[in-house]
Amino acid sequence: MSFIKLKLEKATFGIIVGNRDVFPSERANQEKIEIIEVMNNLGYDYVI
Repeated sequence: MSFIKLKLEKATFGIIVGNRDVFPSERANQEKIEIIEVMNNLGYDYVI
C-alpha cells in the first residue's frame, strides 16, 4: 500500500496599500504597519 505525501508550502500574499484623496496619507501608512504586524503574527510571507 502506498501513502500520498503532501508537501505543504507556506502561503505568500501580495499586498497593495493604496490611498485616495478622501483618506489622509497617515492612515494608509498606519494600516500598512498593522497589516505587516498581522501577517507576521500569523506566520505568512508577504510582498508589499
